[in-house]
Amino acid sequence: MSIPAIGGMRDEDWSSLTSSIEKGTCILMLGPNAFMADFGGETLPVAVGLARWVLEEKLKDRLGPEDESLHPFDPWSVAQVAAAKEDAYTIRSWAKDFYESHDTVSEALHALACLPFELVINTSPGLTAETAFQRVKPGTHSEYYDWTAPARTMMPDPSKEAPVVYNLFGSLKNKDSMLLSESDRFDFLIAVIKEHPPLPEKLLSRLRDRKQSFLFIGFDLAQWQLRMLIHVLANNVQRVYKSFALEAEGVELYGAARMFYTVGHKVNFVDMDLTTFALQLRERLPDETGGGSQAAPAGDGQAIGPDAPTVFLCHAHEDADYAAKVSTGLKTNGINVWLDKDALGGGDDWNEEIAQWIRRDVNYCVVLQSTNLRNKAVGYVNKEIALALDRQQNYRRPRIFLIPAIIDDAENLLDELEVLQAVDLTAADGIDRLVRVIRRDLAFESRST
Repeated sequence: MSIPAIGGMRDEDWSSLTSSIEKGTCILMLGPNAFMADFGGETLPVAVGLARWVLEEKLKDRLGPEDESLHPFDPWSVAQVAAAKEDAYTIRSWAKDFYESHDTVSEALHALACLPFELVINTSPGLTAETAFQRVKPGTHSEYYDWTAPARTMMPDPSKEAPVVYNLFGSLKNKDSMLLSESDRFDFLIAVIKEHPPLPEKLLSRLRDRKQSFLFIGFDLAQWQLRMLIHVLANNVQRVYKSFALEAEGVELYGAARMFYTVGHKVNFVDMDLTTFALQLRERLPDETGGGSQAAPAGDGQAIGPDAPTVFLCHAHEDADYAAKVSTGLKTNGINVWLDKDALGGGDDWNEEIAQWIRRDVNYCVVLQSTNLRNKAVGYVNKEIALALDRQQNYRRPRIFLIPAIIDDAENLLDELEVLQAVDLTAADGIDRLVRVIRRDLAFESRST
């Protein structure tokens, strides 16, 4: 029995999908290939870019004849071989650094984050899924499954205003929880099947509700491990409503694998470009749920919550325009900014005011490195840097306070700041990188309190 793919979405399909999203009964399932980045002019899934980098940079000249079949489009196998030649700790460190450098919020992911999904299940170790949703909905809660540790069963009730992003395959917040290799996947499946540790009951309840539908993005659903996982999580539930899947590019499903999804779970396979699909889906939903004809750029218009961190922007006065742009970028990502031209009013004792903010009142100090700053042999900005360096001494790694940021040439990094990791704001995703550094440090703070 042959069951063809839908191809493009029919009106009936759009109607079914948008209805389930509006009613809060559609779970967004994000596969590893939903997260794309540019690698030397070639757009690839971040997981594939990592596998290629490992093969070309880390395992170069170390592969034997038995490894000739390795290909970056099979990241699980690449990670398995890398772990054998190094160890699991090493490849997890590689993955963490790589994702932090390359994983960014795409136009498609931003469009999906604007939609009223209540529950998002993410299978990429990166933090981009939660970043995308937190930008649009600051109340977004993020949690992850750690198959190597005691249960993390607490999870709030998901809602449209405060969705839950559940990182099923682990998270960069805890390197040990990440699934990278084939062995990791096997151990993870055993942990889920044995319920040791168990998944949150609220998550399982949603997954096993027969009226729930799913939107699969960026998976290779032909893999038997995914069919096994879905079988275990769904607990043989017969679905009432249709689900939809945009398969990873180049993946085709045949035979028993296709029957498993189409007959057993009412999954309809859609042959569309992800960005086109996401924008059309957003267009079809009412404006009050984030729809509309214009897709806002990533991070546009996020509200700044009362508990948001505050960043002091330290810069040469010649770089005031650049500082204003950085300030706007941080604010659109829900981060407060202290900028002297905005914060100081007439009559303020600016000397004492600035010193107090740096010593006590801000969470981070970002120093904008430039030719102008490096040439500033004398100036109050040097006192600001000295105050920030003094406060940095109170922080034990990996916690940070002072963050150098490059705004023209990396060679202009001040000598006294060379020991600190700098963020390159000249990169296309420079603001995203700075936001990730801040949010990663906030995550360290939350775990240590």
